[in-house]
Amino acid sequence: MGEQLQNRKKFGGKIGDLREIGIASVLLLMVIVFSFSSKTFITPKNIMNIVRQVSLNGIMACGMTMIILLGDIDLSAGSVYFASAMTCGMLVTRGVPFLIAIPVGILVGAILGMISGLLVAKVGLPAFIATLGMTNIERGIWQTLSGGKIISMTPASVKTGGLDTFLFLGSGKIGGVVPMLVVFLAAVLVISYILIHVTNFGFHLKAVGGNKSAARVVGINIERVKVAAYTIHGAFCGLVGVLALSYLSSVQGTSGDGTELDAIAAVIMGGTSALGGEGSVIGTLIGVLIMGVLKNGLVLIGVTSFMQTAIIGLVVILSVTFDIQAQKKRR
Repeated sequence: MGEQLQNRKKFGGKIGDLREIGIASVLLLMVIVFSFSSKTFITPKNIMNIVRQVSLNGIMACGMTMIILLGDIDLSAGSVYFASAMTCGMLVTRGVPFLIAIPVGILVGAILGMISGLLVAKVGLPAFIATLGMTNIERGIWQTLSGGKIISMTPASVKTGGLDTFLFLGSGKIGGVVPMLVVFLAAVLVISYILIHVTNFGFHLKAVGGNKSAARVVGINIERVKVAAYTIHGAFCGLVGVLALSYLSSVQGTSGDGTELDAIAAVIMGGTSALGGEGSVIGTLIGVLIMGVLKNGLVLIGVTSFMQTAIIGLVVILSVTFDIQAQKKRR
């Protein structure tokens, strides 16, 4: 059975390479089309703007890749982002230094992710139900803690020093060129790549998502793998919340709402199987860029935000349909 899993890993790697080439071709085609459709699309300023805009979604999508590789889905990612941002904001407005508030905000995300993982792995709740319930719990608790107020990062409201440094994390640029958000995305991509493609943890993710029974037979602790994946994903969502607070300089009750859907869409567009077991970080990165290019290009050619939402939804449905049909043919 162990040999079968190893063979599946090699076969999945070959399929993954083909998928990445395919979606990269789609990205290239989109860039070419929008370059001819809008004179401002291919400019260095706009390209850097796209990369900066997709950074937060990219970080969240890295964690979501782990969840979808398991064959699960997390609908609470946006509310974890909100809870982490609100925690960090409330702490610094009460005099807690940023050096403490930032790690605590990320830790809150990790803990909330772990709770979702325990509900799925230990209690046995379907991921859809567990994370949907956690969404309401998280938003309800943190909106109560904040009194439903908007928390702003201004010199008048922040009771501790270091505000300029904190705001630099979200809106600053290294050398006046490379946005800090892109630096954080690059770091998370490297960490995620190592976790998913280098360590045994990544192999266990794919094994559990591909065949739980076989994974259990060869000694993989499915519950531990799931809890670990949800915890890491929660930490990434917490980081997104803190960086979003830095970039937007405020957090309110609707912050993060719907961001999990963008992350899920990017992961699916990037070739990660909606059924679990197959996918890659490189594919997710390409999927995130496809989302960014698609949104940016549609804006430049005058497509309304309503139609943008519809088009993205259509692309997700087509991606999942293609994935399911491809798996049927391979089987």
